[in-house]
Amino acid sequence: MRLKHLVRIMIRFMKKHIEDIIIGITSISLILIAIIDFFGLLDRCVWLKNRFGTFQLFALGILLGAIVIDRAFRLSKIDSSLQNVLDNFFRGVSYFEDQNDVNRELILTIRNAKDILMVIGAKSSSRNYLKEIQEKASDPNLKHYRLISGDHITKEMREHLLQIISLNDRNCLIRWNYSEKYGSFVITDEDVFIGLPTSHSKKFLALKFSNQKSCKIYSTYFMDAFAQGFDITEANQVDYLCEVNGSSIGHSKTEIIDELKSIAESGSACQP
Repeated sequence: MRLKHLVRIMIRFMKKHIEDIIIGITSISLILIAIIDFFGLLDRCVWLKNRFGTFQLFALGILLGAIVIDRAFRLSKIDSSLQNVLDNFFRGVSYFEDQNDVNRELILTIRNAKDILMVIGAKSSSRNYLKEIQEKASDPNLKHYRLISGDHITKEMREHLLQIISLNDRNCLIRWNYSEKYGSFVITDEDVFIGLPTSHSKKFLALKFSNQKSCKIYSTYFMDAFAQGFDITEANQVDYLCEVNGSSIGHSKTEIIDELKSIAESGSACQP
């Protein structure tokens, strides 16, 4: 048992220090050849002279073997490093081009939300997508955060937001942000779905990240943007932002905020 244990220790040591061992053996062999030649030991020792050719071939073999093993070892380390990068940065990452795939994965992302559903966007006209969010938001165990952006929302988004407000649920929060730099996201406790725009306003490409690291990063990103938003709690505020009315289109951030505040206080929207 002691011998087996000792062998295991030696194997672990060699695996860990294989590169140093190879360099050491090669260096010793070359030094010995240099010493023999420098001191003329071949002329003084017949036995060494008769076997020097064999020794040189042996040393050369060790050198060549060391080079091959060293290259293989280094390539193995590079391959291992690349695999580590792929495993850590691209695990659970999917890309979708086909519109049917994009729509399917978007709906699945929403349906699979368990504890939280965070959404950025204001221009969607997809009733299936908005209905899926509405049904999920009615779950009393789930927190829903919606950040709408830009100077207006679509008619379909207006109808959706009015339904969310009518739930009168403290777990459903809506905020508005003038900036549209945040993109289009759906973030849950398990997935991040990013809509990528195309030249067609109704078609999107998409990236989906299904790992905890991405969820944490984008949840922080969302909450930073959400914290800068203005609370939308009144149906008349939603009406004001709707593109059908056109009340907010083309107005500055300050003008829109002033009107939203006024609506929240008075409960009535200005007419276009």
